Amino acid sequence: MAGGLILLGVLAWLTPVAVAMVLHGAIQMVSNGSRAAFLWRHISWRVIGRYVIGVAVAVALLAFIAWRPSEPVVFVLLGLTLHYAPWLLNWFGRLPGDIRHETEHGRVFIPITSMIVVSVVLSLLLHFFNR
Repeated sequence: MAGGLILLGVLAWLTPVAVAMVLHGAIQMVSNGSRAAFLWRHISWRVIGRYVIGVAVAVALLAFIAWRPSEPVVFVLLGLTLHYAPWLLNWFGRLPGDIRHETEHGRVFIPITSMIVVSVVLSLLLHFFNR
């Protein structure tokens, strides 16, 4: 069951990590590809179709993460998102831990949890874009 992990550990022990990762990927592709060729008649194509959709989404996300937009492009994309999809921010201020107190004379709005979520997401995005 953990043959791939053991193989990766052995390869990382014998070679530099970058080489071990590439070798491991190549060996796993040959191993799984030959297994698929031998068991062709037993493949569930519905599962493969769902898997391909997931892979396409993952590749698109990775391609987006690898793309480093300029500052004006970021502001234009943010503006378009807020204009055409305002429902994306309906959660803001409504998370557990956010403080909302409304009376007839005024309201207090302190989005503590929402700001933590925004901070984590922006930190991750900045980490990926500033590599």
